[in-house]
Amino acid sequence: MIKVSYLYTDGGNVAASQVVINVENDKFFQSYDTIIAAKRDGVVTLDEKKWNYSRTTLKYLYQFLRDFCYFDVYSKKDVLELIKEGEINLQNLNED
Repeated sequence: MIKVSYLYTDGGNVAASQVVINVENDKFFQSYDTIIAAKRDGVVTLDEKKWNYSRTTLKYLYQFLRDFCYFDVYSKKDVLELIKEGEINLQNLNED
C-alpha cells in the first residue's frame, strides 16, 4: 500500500512540494521531483548529490529526519555528524 503525506511549513501550512511517500514500512522524502532521503528496513540513506541542494531542502530534510527517523537534527552539522558516525548512509537515490 502506498500513502503520501505532506510536511508542514513553520506556520503550520502544508508544504505542497515536500512529501513523504510511505510504501509498506519504508518511507521516502521527496522534494519536488527528487528523492532526498529514504528509510528502508530501519536504514536511513540520503541522496549523495541532492540532500544538500538548498536551504529549503535542508529545512524539510531535518523535519523528515526528526519526525520519521527519530534523529535529533536541526542543522547541517548534525546531519554531517550522523553520516560520519555511520548512522546515515549516502547513495544515489535518483537515476540522474
